[in-house]
Amino acid sequence: EIRASTSRAAWAAMRRATGRLDALRLPSSRPRARPRNPERTGVPMPVPMPLPSLVAPLLAWTQTAEPAAAHGDALIASGLRTEVLFSNVVEPCARALDDGVRAHRYAEADVTMGLVRLQTLVRCIGAAGRPHPGFLPRSVLLAAAPGEPHALDAAIASECFRLAGWEVVEMFGVTDAAIAHLLQGRRFDALLLSLGRTDDAASRVHALRQSIDTARAAADDPRFVVLVCGRAFVDGGHCAREVGASAACTSAVDAPRTAERLLSD
Repeated sequence: EIRASTSRAAWAAMRRATGRLDALRLPSSRPRARPRNPERTGVPMPVPMPLPSLVAPLLAWTQTAEPAAAHGDALIASGLRTEVLFSNVVEPCARALDDGVRAHRYAEADVTMGLVRLQTLVRCIGAAGRPHPGFLPRSVLLAAAPGEPHALDAAIASECFRLAGWEVVEMFGVTDAAIAHLLQGRRFDALLLSLGRTDDAASRVHALRQSIDTARAAADDPRFVVLVCGRAFVDGGHCAREVGASAACTSAVDAPRTAERLLSD
């Protein structure tokens, strides 16, 4: 288990290391070989490369009791864009926690605590981001898939949608019936459901397919976009077509751009 706390010296070293990143083209502006209509091809998007100099101290921090605000400030001070901090630092850190529990380096309770702390950090970073200058006439409903215990991916996507100017509604501890009830009561342009890597993949993927089918029936809109994200769609071998989604995002950061592209087609 990682018990070390991140001192000021560690964060100072982190900042010096990230100073060399200024000349890099960030993932948000780097050309990607992605399909125009990923829902038709099922081809996954590239996974953003982690930044080890930032991921390692953040991973250590998840196992401490230090407040999130100070560490969020330290990451923001690196000068990297909000979406890069999410896709290249926070998401790789979450995957490292998941790998750690599977390798018996962490207890389940340590991983749960770490993911909750990362979710708090995501809110701190998102609050400091620069929002879209105006609101788009778009709305999105976000939730972890029914039965999924962790909502980090949905939280990252929520902050990215909000910063992109979308109207955002989040649900917690959802059921298929709860999602359907909300979709029947008001119009949404898109729905995003997140699903982590799971040992009972076949049953969870089948359940997600049922959730999406139920949501589409409730929305009753042929242009309604359903996105999925989470580790099940990063290295779990699953794709959008398998669960009946419009597209699968290998990073939650890609969700707003993907939704806009699909709605514009």
